[in-house]
Amino acid sequence: MSTKRAVMLVRTLTNHLSADVPMSAFIDLHAGDAPGLMLFDIATRRRYWFDTGNNASLLGDQDAVEVFARSALVGEVAPTLRSDPIPEGDNGEVDSVTVVVGATFERVVLDSRADVLLCVYREGDRAWSALKGEYGRLARKLRAMDPHGRLVIARLEQDNNEAAALAVLASTPALLLFPAGERQPVTYPSGAPRDVRSLVIWVQMNAATGFAKDRRERQRGGNMPGQITHREKFDEL
Repeated sequence: MSTKRAVMLVRTLTNHLSADVPMSAFIDLHAGDAPGLMLFDIATRRRYWFDTGNNASLLGDQDAVEVFARSALVGEVAPTLRSDPIPEGDNGEVDSVTVVVGATFERVVLDSRADVLLCVYREGDRAWSALKGEYGRLARKLRAMDPHGRLVIARLEQDNNEAAALAVLASTPALLLFPAGERQPVTYPSGAPRDVRSLVIWVQMNAATGFAKDRRERQRGGNMPGQITHREKFDEL
């Protein structure tokens, strides 16, 4: 049984694209992309660039375009992802926080042998401005508690960076913990306190490595601060 998908095919013919043009801004086309063809999957909001191998004549070949489109929709073509430049040295660490971009998300987050705490935010957002300092203090606290490097503290700016395995988050900043060896994160509940003490407890309760103080009492995605009855979880705070 076939499934219909709503897509857009956008062909660029000129290098005089402008970010002020609604379509080019919407699907993130740039001047250097012309001539070319982009498929935009409306359901997933993923973009796929038609790689012609420098054979521009394929852009006008209906059969070639159809093969490309079908291949993209069944997962045989990798999506084109936005990404800031890859940070140089030490993963671009700032204030004990590893800077993740679209191009490094899979390596730093999904392929990590350590637990990864990731804050997804939007630059210039007032909520991120309010959380940024506290997140830096949290990173320094967790780093001091983790001399063996079993936890990575990271951040990713959502507007400029995409990751195929990370859905676009409607509400940011969002705090996600990727337990080591797992590709699905545990999400910090919205409305829960975002102070250092509360966040450290949450990380301890959900980490997969030995960073969690007592794995026997840890509950995945479980109790939030205020519901914890095991006082030993406060020993290092």
